[in-house]
Amino acid sequence: MPAEERVMRRLLVLMLVSLLPAVAGAAQVSVRLIHATSAAPAKPDTDLAADAPRLQKAFGYSDYKVLSRQNATMGEGEIRQFELLQKFSLRLKLLRASAAGYFMRCEMLHGDKNLMETTVTIASGSSYFITGPEYDKGQLLIAVAVK
Repeated sequence: MPAEERVMRRLLVLMLVSLLPAVAGAAQVSVRLIHATSAAPAKPDTDLAADAPRLQKAFGYSDYKVLSRQNATMGEGEIRQFELLQKFSLRLKLLRASAAGYFMRCEMLHGDKNLMETTVTIASGSSYFITGPEYDKGQLLIAVAVK
């Protein structure tokens, strides 16, 4: 077998291996806890540069800072709980992964008390925003991104 053909086969195998998590219904989930205020931003948060116009339009605040970020890999049917702040947490269940997006169950909790639950479809690479409680002269937002 010529060297070029061996290289092409190896590249093909590597590409197929990289697709295995998507084929198996796995998702890379990122949960960001964001503090929104109307204070003049001292320095724009580069982590939110792509989302800033959408956030300002949807929530009306002028400044957004990421307080924490948590990442996880989830398989279909798996439940993951993300601890946020002051006994607040977000519980996610990946119901289904498909080419159209990720179908997820989201629950906002304060201690053992369920504050909100919903089921959403999140397109790969997109963020779903959840309005949280008021906090430190502003409001907390939770961003769930999946790919």
